[in-house]
Amino acid sequence: MSDLTVGPQIADFIGLDLTRKKCPHFNSWVAKLESLGEGPTS
Repeated sequence: MSDLTVGPQIADFIGLDLTRKKCPHFNSWVAKLESLGEGPTS
C-alpha cells in the first residue's frame, strides 16, 4: 500500500478532533478553511 491509500485511513482512525489538538498548525489551517465557508452574515 502507498501513502496515498494508507494516509487517509490513518487520519480517519485518529480523527479530526485529536489531530487538531495535537497539531496547532493543522488546527489553524482547518480553522481558516472553516472561516471561508461562513460568508457574510447580513
